[in-house]
Amino acid sequence: APEIHKYNDKYYLFGTIHKEGQRRGTYIFVSDKVIGPYVPVSEESITPSDEEALDGTLFVDNGKPYLIYCHEWLQVHNGGMKIVELSSDLSSRIGEPILLFNALDASWVGENDRGGYVTDGPFVVKEDGVYKMIWSSFNKENIYSLGVATSKSLLSGWTQEKETRYHD
Repeated sequence: APEIHKYNDKYYLFGTIHKEGQRRGTYIFVSDKVIGPYVPVSEESITPSDEEALDGTLFVDNGKPYLIYCHEWLQVHNGGMKIVELSSDLSSRIGEPILLFNALDASWVGENDRGGYVTDGPFVVKEDGVYKMIWSSFNKENIYSLGVATSKSLLSGWTQEKETRYHD
């Protein structure tokens, strides 16, 4: 599921790509116009090459750009939500990714039909000093659902709501 973000007067498209011979990862493309054309910011994924990763999203906090993404359950069984700071031109990571939480940190998450625990589709806002993230997984009835996590710090201390907000 690609996303487009306006940042520093340009448009950035974040998309998950799986190239032959490489792990799935988030790639970033840039354009002067929202409708493109878009060109790659770098030749490699912005997510670590040793991780199966998807659903990267941009979040800018106090002027610093961050990538929030999912460490795929297919690789780690209990999917992870991670964050890493990006360079100001979004072409590289600064430091190592930090694990914010795993799928099973949410009491409402259940095993999917392939035996894993999913983290998908993060989206973060900051409201009244609290970071709020919506994200998706499968609930205990194996229904794809939307959960909410909150924190007073972007980089740690995420608390999961006990129930999902929405599901199909």
